[in-house]
Amino acid sequence: MVEPKDQSSMSFSDIKEALSTTQCCGRKIDLLKLATANLQESSGRKAFSGMPASDVSLLLDQIIDIAIPVQFPDCEQFTFEEKDFDRLSDKTEGVLKFVNVFVDVCIENGEREKKWVGRCLPKLLVVITSNMRKNLWSTEAIQSYCLLVLDRLRHMYKVDSFSDLLLMDVKTGERDTTTHTKNVCGRYLQFIIQKLTRDNWYKNPTFIESFYWMLTQMIKFPHLSAYLDFVLPPALNFVDSHLVHYRVLGIQCLHHIITNVSQDELRWYGRASVVFDALKHQIYSREPDIIHCLHPALLAILPVVDKDPAKPSEPTHARQADILLSILIINARAENGIVLRRLFTQCIADFIDIMEVSAVRHLGTLVSLISEYLEVFDGPEERSRLNALRILRSLLKNVWPRIFHHTDTILTSLLKLLQDVECDKTTTPCSVKKKLKEDAIACLLLLRELCPDVQLCLQAVCQEKELSYIACIVSDFM
Repeated sequence: MVEPKDQSSMSFSDIKEALSTTQCCGRKIDLLKLATANLQESSGRKAFSGMPASDVSLLLDQIIDIAIPVQFPDCEQFTFEEKDFDRLSDKTEGVLKFVNVFVDVCIENGEREKKWVGRCLPKLLVVITSNMRKNLWSTEAIQSYCLLVLDRLRHMYKVDSFSDLLLMDVKTGERDTTTHTKNVCGRYLQFIIQKLTRDNWYKNPTFIESFYWMLTQMIKFPHLSAYLDFVLPPALNFVDSHLVHYRVLGIQCLHHIITNVSQDELRWYGRASVVFDALKHQIYSREPDIIHCLHPALLAILPVVDKDPAKPSEPTHARQADILLSILIINARAENGIVLRRLFTQCIADFIDIMEVSAVRHLGTLVSLISEYLEVFDGPEERSRLNALRILRSLLKNVWPRIFHHTDTILTSLLKLLQDVECDKTTTPCSVKKKLKEDAIACLLLLRELCPDVQLCLQAVCQEKELSYIACIVSDFM
């Protein structure tokens, strides 16, 4: 057995050779510590004297590779535990410490060293962005090092923001907004999508995390449109997962894409229809985390898929919204769980606003839904009742020509609600009670404007001694 060379006398060339031959995790961590110590003790040019520039870049590439885990083999569920990432945090922390010192050397010594970093920057960003959030393979110390390295990179390339860093040409170090495949962002995406194909994305959890963070935090309008072909397939793959966590990430990625790309570009090649179908499929889910992020994403894509530029005279936004609203109403009426009741009703008013007068076809079921929700105490926050009042206000504004058919039901529900709020002796905060009263009164005022007979009913209420709880409230706006 060949004895390893004395570590205290190892040069960077020796470290590079040792890294290329060893498979031992502990040995790699020791070599990382040695490389960092050597770099701190000597100036950059002296440390790498005698090494060709290509060997220095290769050394840096080898060191960054230590913090990138290999693809997981096939398994049954692809749910991971902390033990699956054994010592990855130690390796990542060692890599980031070395890179931080290396970047400081580059800042001190000039342009040649910057190019060494530039060639490895896309891969380095995978390591940094996969550790920006709390997860199974990261620690708070690593997150701090990630922010430190990003800040040093920004200082080295003299850019104002991390987004500007993505637009740097990896070879020249200059800003490049024309050749999108040659800048840092383009090279990063070309590298990472190889790990996020339909057949292997679920085997690479660190790459999933890196892609999600990079897309949602750093790739934004107007630059995102140049990378649509790169970012759409992985996001659609995530949404198609059987695991809730990945579906949530996928929905959030698609929502980010929708809001940071022009509507015309989304319509090209049928992209908008594909995105809408992927999101629509999730509307039957009963997972709170999915519902919470799904409805805003659907509302964002509706104006894109429902508008046909070739037929500007046709009503827009209503066709798909009508289908979605029907499903939401069914889900909300059949639900007994407090959390889901709140989630199912939180965006119904927004769908009504999109449909405008076309929502009249759902008027009867919506009025029935509102009445049911206003009758039920929803806990101290009263979010379901507040959601119901918001839905009612939207109905009164958008489908006012047919409201008079349901005046009695709406008026009765509102007066019952005011009575309940006045008699409420539970832990409901005063601020919530005040908000309920204000919203209910706003609806009563709208209803009075639409249906003059409501004024007579309210006057009768004020004269009833048994309704003294609400008579004082009603009399204030008579």
